[in-house]
Amino acid sequence: MSGLLTSDGSVLYRLNGLYRRSDSFRGFDQENKRLFIAPVLSWKISPSTDLTVSLEYTDDKRAADIGLPVVGDRVVDVPRDRIAGEPDDTVESNYLNVGYQLEHRFNDNWKLNNAFRYSSYDYDYNVIAYDLGDFDEETGILNRFSADQNSQDKDYALQTNLTGKFATGSIAHTLLFGVDLSRNKETTVSYVGDTTPLDIFNPVYKQIPKPDEDTVPSFGGDEIQTDSLLVFEHEIDDWAIGQSFGHVVAQSQSLSTATLVDNVKAAYAKHPDWQVGQVQMLPKQEFYTIQLNRPEDTQWEVFVNPYTGVVMGDR
Repeated sequence: MSGLLTSDGSVLYRLNGLYRRSDSFRGFDQENKRLFIAPVLSWKISPSTDLTVSLEYTDDKRAADIGLPVVGDRVVDVPRDRIAGEPDDTVESNYLNVGYQLEHRFNDNWKLNNAFRYSSYDYDYNVIAYDLGDFDEETGILNRFSADQNSQDKDYALQTNLTGKFATGSIAHTLLFGVDLSRNKETTVSYVGDTTPLDIFNPVYKQIPKPDEDTVPSFGGDEIQTDSLLVFEHEIDDWAIGQSFGHVVAQSQSLSTATLVDNVKAAYAKHPDWQVGQVQMLPKQEFYTIQLNRPEDTQWEVFVNPYTGVVMGDR
């Protein structure tokens, strides 16, 4: 369901939900249940600022059915509700995802986006299992053991970016400056107990104690943290060069690279030991960059108008 929370329509909501319950013909005590809820709230703070907050939560609990052993090419001949595990074997999982997205538009060309997201996933697998290859077809004896695994996965993510559109002369640019921070933490607790026999034709359950999770040794836990800074530097650099040395007016025909190089050599004739290195014009650039290698192992960048051959500046 969805609708308005304010008369002016500045605050909207949406709510999705699910509840499901089912039984099984198998001999488990545990019902299969799932609960899912996902509310979303959207707030138009001003004509130029929007905020959206969302949440997803899932709770799932069901019987852990590990199946039945095989005799020859078919399942062992037992009643259809027979189980090889325990009646109270369960698998539980919980998932939570919550966060927000904020956008502010300074004008038609510049906007700021900020978002944060936290998610967690908890998984608990607590069963009496058996080795598929350890079944005596004649006696019906199945060697079982307690198996428990509990895992947690948590993620934190923060993103901020500034996007701008502008033009230098006839060239259009899009600038993106962004910061992404994230952290992931994953821990796992596992346990496998000793084997105990079960007669699949005449089973007696509740003979294997399940471990106390607080006493189970853990392994596989680690924490990973990643911090990153992303900048599309050449867009900023092109803009700064245009501000410093002026912009190029596009013409129908550009000069050859050889002519541009000759013009640069003539302009820097007083430095005969400066050698021409890299010559390039990157996509969306409106000028050529000619690199001069100096004897002291440093470089000098020269910016040249590709249509007139005029040196616009250097650094």
